[in-house]
Amino acid sequence: MRRSLASSSSSSRSNNVLSILLLRILFFLNFSFNHPIQVSALRYPTDSSGQPLPNSIQTFYISPRNLWENRDLDSTGLKELHPALNRILKLADVASADPTVYTVVVSQTSATTNAKNTTAGATDPLVPPKDPHDFYSLAPNWVRNPITATGLPYIPARTDGETNPEALVSSDAEYLRHMVDDTWYAALAYFWTGEDRYAEVAARRVRQWFVDDATKMNPNFEYANWVKGRSVAPEVPLAPVMAPAAPAALRRTVPSRVDDDVDVLLPLGAAVKENRKRLRRQAAAAAAAPTPASAMPTAPVAPAAPRVPTVPAVPSVPTAPAVPSVPAAPFSPAPPGWNTISPYYGSLANLWDIHRLLDGISLLHSSSHLTPTDRTAFNSWAASYLTWLQTSTHGQHETNLTDYRGVYHDLQQISLLLFLARPDEAAHVVAAHTVPRMTTQIGPDGKIIAELVKPNAWESAVTYIQGLFVIGHMTRNAPIYLDLFGVATTDGRSIRKAIEFLLPYALTSGSGWPLAPNKTFEVGNNFIELLKEAYVVYGDQRYLAAVAALQPEPEVWNPFKLWTPYAAFDVRVDNGARASLPPVWKVATLVALIVGSLWVSF
Repeated sequence: MRRSLASSSSSSRSNNVLSILLLRILFFLNFSFNHPIQVSALRYPTDSSGQPLPNSIQTFYISPRNLWENRDLDSTGLKELHPALNRILKLADVASADPTVYTVVVSQTSATTNAKNTTAGATDPLVPPKDPHDFYSLAPNWVRNPITATGLPYIPARTDGETNPEALVSSDAEYLRHMVDDTWYAALAYFWTGEDRYAEVAARRVRQWFVDDATKMNPNFEYANWVKGRSVAPEVPLAPVMAPAAPAALRRTVPSRVDDDVDVLLPLGAAVKENRKRLRRQAAAAAAAPTPASAMPTAPVAPAAPRVPTVPAVPSVPTAPAVPSVPAAPFSPAPPGWNTISPYYGSLANLWDIHRLLDGISLLHSSSHLTPTDRTAFNSWAASYLTWLQTSTHGQHETNLTDYRGVYHDLQQISLLLFLARPDEAAHVVAAHTVPRMTTQIGPDGKIIAELVKPNAWESAVTYIQGLFVIGHMTRNAPIYLDLFGVATTDGRSIRKAIEFLLPYALTSGSGWPLAPNKTFEVGNNFIELLKEAYVVYGDQRYLAAVAALQPEPEVWNPFKLWTPYAAFDVRVDNGARASLPPVWKVATLVALIVGSLWVSF
């Protein structure tokens, strides 16, 4: 990796080389011995018989072994992780000092709590008739219709960056983000420092949002991303749907939703001007027709990636028992005339980072602040939400989507099933949903078919791969017999091939990438973070070199470093860091340097 070492003396340069070499050796050892295809242990650490040791941890998105061993390395005096840890602690301290009760419920005693919703139902007749405990938000990218007197039905934003100011009326989405972030950072801070005040913050956030009768949220997102004039009140939930392991199961099965993604399938200007019936026919034809080759970008020539071991397109795995049908309480039907055109089923994006929330709660395992009663209540909420994901009209619509929204629906199911100790069902979702989704939507050349037809194709493609990476990490950290990172079809479809397709564009400032009008190409930090993850997963130095080319300075504060192999990326070593190394590490570095020199000479 490229480094900016401003030392003028040869002695200082030699010292930095020694320190960097040491960190690389630590990463190599961690990568070599901490990278199994499958993980059989549910907790880490364990004794020689495989039984969990006291205060062992169980996480699924983050590697419990890496997190534990990095804390041990940090305790020896190594300071490489201090900037990342300090960032986590500062964010946890902010959460600790925040007295806000984050909740979807309006009637709170605090003047600063939920001022957000005071006018939502009182002044706007189009706000749905809902329980105060229901999550509610307006879709920010759907705006008033300029060609109707009432502004209804709302339409997709016509220009990039246009948003609906009414979406600011409800702060449920903002409060949910705060709750997840506070729980996540406070739980990490508690694990790393052992300070009870951090566990208290995380436990309080969980209780207020999920447990306490006065403030808890109902376990559904029926009213999330509401669109005036298009959204409908919930209906009686349907039976659970578990798709068979076949690509055909990924095709859309909700005919009335054909015109829902018109902003993706047609130019936005046409969506405003054309007749709704004609628009629906055009959208249906665009959705059914194969994507023309001219719509797909052609990647610049790039160095060939190392061959990925291939497996059949859909691995043959034991079929887990079907998810039992759990009856859910019926909802009241929508009032007459509530919706006059095709319904909009919203988006379940509000809990796409549920994997962080669940791992944060898992890190509170040894804390008394989250009581057994609290844990039981949260588990009940999680199970109810999972049932809603699998049975509701919204959930069934989302799982049938072929773009990144379908990936994140899988992600939520897998996260919840692992947290609820149902790994067989989680494995079934990976095999029956995620693998067919991935191997049909990622082409042999790495193009992500469903994302490249969108105006914001780059961001959408990166979001798609991010979701697959999260699921991939879970398949390696949990007792799932399928490693998603190792899945590749005989014609080369894989997560890695998708990264390889995007990489040349990133390195050439988007040269040749199709852009929407008045839009410029930006690589974005999300793709750079993906390259770091790809280096950790595949060990390919080209990804690290690409990071050095795209990122001016190492992000030494990157929290991701805390649960990945030690010193894998974003390393900056100076004389102060070198001087902090314990003598035993200095000796080990010298020995390693000598051995390395002998190896190079031969």
